[in-house]
Amino acid sequence: MSNLAKIARMGIIAVASALALASVPLAAHAADTPPDRIIAGGNTGFSDIRGLALDPGGTIYESDRSSIRIFAPGADGDATPMRVIAGPATTISALEQIAVDSTGLIYVTDTNVGGVLVFAATAMGDVAPIRTIAGAATGLISVSGIALDSAGNIYVSDVYSKSIKVFAAGASGDVAPIRTIAGATTGLDSPWGLEVDSDGELYVVNYNSLAVTVYGPAANGDAAPIRTISGASTDMDLPYDVAIDSIGDLLVANYNSSTINVYAAGADGDVAPYRNIQGGSTQVNGPFPIALDVADNLYVGNWDNKSITVYASPIAITGVTPSSGTAGAEVTITGRGFTGATTVTFGGVAASSVTVLNSTTIVARAPEGPSGTVDVVVSDGGDAATATAAFTYAPVLAETGTDAASVGLLALTLIGFGLVLFVTKRRGRTPGERQATLIR
Repeated sequence: MSNLAKIARMGIIAVASALALASVPLAAHAADTPPDRIIAGGNTGFSDIRGLALDPGGTIYESDRSSIRIFAPGADGDATPMRVIAGPATTISALEQIAVDSTGLIYVTDTNVGGVLVFAATAMGDVAPIRTIAGAATGLISVSGIALDSAGNIYVSDVYSKSIKVFAAGASGDVAPIRTIAGATTGLDSPWGLEVDSDGELYVVNYNSLAVTVYGPAANGDAAPIRTISGASTDMDLPYDVAIDSIGDLLVANYNSSTINVYAAGADGDVAPYRNIQGGSTQVNGPFPIALDVADNLYVGNWDNKSITVYASPIAITGVTPSSGTAGAEVTITGRGFTGATTVTFGGVAASSVTVLNSTTIVARAPEGPSGTVDVVVSDGGDAATATAAFTYAPVLAETGTDAASVGLLALTLIGFGLVLFVTKRRGRTPGERQATLIR
């Protein structure tokens, strides 16, 4: 290929890359999915599962009505907890939800205490909390949900006062909240489970109004939600808890229907979930709390059958790089749930090679055959994710004429774009110099 053709080829590829647009919605996921693990049995000590949390290492924290039970990462079957926090010194009386901060401190709401108990990271047995947030100044009446933001601020939902109280990191004693979200405009109605996402947005499930309300990072007072997910299409049925995964999808646990609904990131209004976990095979039975680990594996606390069921993270694609190239190009696909991936296709054609680097990264080579802009699909044989219009095959320059030295004309066709580039040899120029004309 001539130097001019090579330059033209590079230019077209660059233009195609700049114009390529990729979106990465998830594919629908099978509803009736068996759990990967079930933690249940007499050794677990489960009696009245109220809250769930996981630390970055995968340790499982469960708040029962009268105790905190801590299980090793990967716990399965009739597992015995590594530690139990219970007894008179703990002042535990009627626990609700639980949270764990980046240092391992354990936070639980207690209805009878009327506030928050904080235990040391290594707490075990009948030990006193290191801090208690309770008293008239706190404004707490009937506490339920609890969440922490990246700065360590403590968010507590109060059912009877229809409010969210935010306390400063390290708060202790009878202290006033630094913010209170309450009032008719907030849309709060029996708020329970809470979650703060990586952008500081607060998600609140309201079990009485069958709605999830979302508030900005600085929300205070009678603040209107920035989004509200509610309505018949949402299929919420006595929702008690929420979770946000690493790509921003919203998960909601519905106690009455024994389902977990999943809504796309940014969902607003009367929207249907794009995925559900429901059916006999799931063994979801009266889900109350839910939590996600760092790999987006889902943990469901089933109140009705005293179990924790665990579901592997579904495959998701979050990026395709580069977004254009030719057959044989090395393409990096990022996302989650790739550990068991077996197939990558471009426009329905299998990649010429696939290397799964880890659970979040795949390197594949674009196959021969497709043209234009195509979908990229990753599958593990059961689950699949689609990145819509994620990769554009750049046009290839093919010489179709004879040597310009003998006939004075060299035609090159831009395959896939229907363009013809004529390269002519001109007298009076440097030997071998050519002039290109692009004809549409």
